Amino acid sequence: MQDSTSQTPAETAQEGLVQDPWFQDWEATAGWTENGNMDYVDFAPDRGTKLNKWRTGVAAGSANHPVSLYRRRYSSFTLPPKAPREACVVDLNGFGSQGYVEQDIKTTPGSSYTVSFWLGYDMFSGTGFAKVAAQISAINADTQQAIKLKQFEAPKGGKQANNHNNEPGWKQYRLQFKAESEETTIRLTDWTGPANGNNKWEWWTGADVTGVVVTEDSAPVSLAPGGDVTVKRGKDPAYPGVHVTATGDHTAAQTVKVTLPGGRGLRFGTPSLTVMTGNGNTSHTGTPSADGQTLTFDKVDLRLTGKGTSATLFLPVTADSNAAPGDTSLTFQVGGQSGPSSTIHVTS
Repeated sequence: MQDSTSQTPAETAQEGLVQDPWFQDWEATAGWTENGNMDYVDFAPDRGTKLNKWRTGVAAGSANHPVSLYRRRYSSFTLPPKAPREACVVDLNGFGSQGYVEQDIKTTPGSSYTVSFWLGYDMFSGTGFAKVAAQISAINADTQQAIKLKQFEAPKGGKQANNHNNEPGWKQYRLQFKAESEETTIRLTDWTGPANGNNKWEWWTGADVTGVVVTEDSAPVSLAPGGDVTVKRGKDPAYPGVHVTATGDHTAAQTVKVTLPGGRGLRFGTPSLTVMTGNGNTSHTGTPSADGQTLTFDKVDLRLTGKGTSATLFLPVTADSNAAPGDTSLTFQVGGQSGPSSTIHVTS
């Protein structure tokens, strides 16, 4: 493999809320070395090393050597299932440091998220401890206080002889957290020292990680169609909607998307969504898609005060003068839940 200074695959730049989950977007002007079926580079100031979508640092040890990066040299380079062929792996032990990688993601306070990642035994040949481990943390980006953290031990994939890469024994782990701010820092830190009963980070062995993904959990609500409405072609709007019921004790502000049925000659009257509860109505202005078929409403307070409470969401819809008569409906998406609106009877 030729020594290259950068790799930026645009087609795999983002998965879920994390940018570059497989560490494919990197820079390294020098320092690549062959090791078995892979190449590696220890991050250092004189090597022009950088992960373009992630920050690197150390919790202990030399700040000049936070992590190492592994990439494929031969086809036998072991990656997790369904990983892109050009995926890379971060070794969180940066040449004797307790290293970490981290990235800030956009979150909605009060909403629940799940971060998943693949953890493996250090593949670097000729090294090995009894245990290899990593800590995953979700951190409030405003206060820099941990919202939730947990340590995971890598499966003992199997130490091999010198010049043969260790088997990583990849295993996927998950951590669920509830966001406290509009940005949350996701951090993966080497935890091999404490896992072995000490706080020492040796020269070579650390946790291998890749495939870091964060997704927003489905909103704790259920959807049901509102009552039937009738709209006359070329006349005043009707107001189809959905009933939303809380299935959990807390429902954070949600993103709401409303989509028109294709080819039926319906239009949004105004880009305004009404949230109706027993305590009155609130109105939200949406952003139309390029084709005008979908309205997106950000940070909609559903005004649900506990499990079993409900609200009705509705908005105005008109029918063109040549709209086909018959029954149809809109599609509402609230957080991760979606369903049909009221039945819309289109008449002359």
